[in-house]
Amino acid sequence: MSDRSASPNQRSPRATARANRAQVRAMHARAASSRTQQFSETDVIAANQIVGAGAAAVGKKKQTVRQIYLTRDQEYAFIRADMRRLLITAAGLFVLMIALLFILD
Repeated sequence: MSDRSASPNQRSPRATARANRAQVRAMHARAASSRTQQFSETDVIAANQIVGAGAAAVGKKKQTVRQIYLTRDQEYAFIRADMRRLLITAAGLFVLMIALLFILD
């Protein structure tokens, strides 16, 4: 008989101890975006082992962890490019709405 008597809110210790690939990537993205928050070498090694174990289970190569550090100028350049793209998209949609207003009237 399987252990189905446990409540759904209780998780096994193994399920809570392992991070999935998305959580590992999010951890590295947060580390890259925050200069003050740095992960220790043991965290990075553990993340590599988790990702490697999941990849080995499905027959993929072990992934390496790349930490990306941006300077403030590079980060602001990305923000400016994103804002420029958003403004162009918003302006294009506004022009399209005005054109449809005149066509449909």
